[in-house]
Amino acid sequence: MLSITFYGSKDERLKLEGTSLREVLELQRNEKFTFSPIAFQSSSGKLMYYHENVIHSFLQDEDMSMPELLEFCQCKAVWKNTKDLFSSTKIEVEKGHFWKQHKETLYLVDDDQFIESEIDHNCFEKIV
Repeated sequence: MLSITFYGSKDERLKLEGTSLREVLELQRNEKFTFSPIAFQSSSGKLMYYHENVIHSFLQDEDMSMPELLEFCQCKAVWKNTKDLFSSTKIEVEKGHFWKQHKETLYLVDDDQFIESEIDHNCFEKIV
């Protein structure tokens, strides 16, 4: 049995179990959540950003494999910027956006832009 914990933004958590990740994600999407999940973690310790579009594609079998899901969603931690920021290319990122951490670099969760940043505790707070 696979156990997955879903995390919200304010210490909100929900634990679901199933025989596969697909089954648990389908259960989660059918549940009446009192919060929007930001990330989820398996009992093996893998942390995944809850990327709505990617998870939807995976569950709809829209050419999304398990390795691709892991590539898009797996991360070391999830952060949120607490101040408005500017990228090195002068793109403004307003306060409150989510960032995935890989190694010691943060990547903005955005389907349209690729922006990375160093971890600056004056500008970011760790969510999960």
